[in-house]
Amino acid sequence: NHGIARLEDEGYVPAFPVHDQVLVHYQPEHGQSVEHMEAVFTQVPAWAGDFPLGAEAGVVDFYTKL
Repeated sequence: NHGIARLEDEGYVPAFPVHDQVLVHYQPEHGQSVEHMEAVFTQVPAWAGDFPLGAEAGVVDFYTKL
């Protein structure tokens, strides 16, 4: 998944993907933010052209479908 690879490139640590989602170990003490994670995850690869892509991120204590 392009989005997961991009998150890893930016220092996020994915725990596991769930269909169209990815759970990450969120570390705000390392400069991570929900807004930055959304921006990184939704970067459209060059081969996808103008494909509309969006995401919604949040911090939760346990897994839930946002």
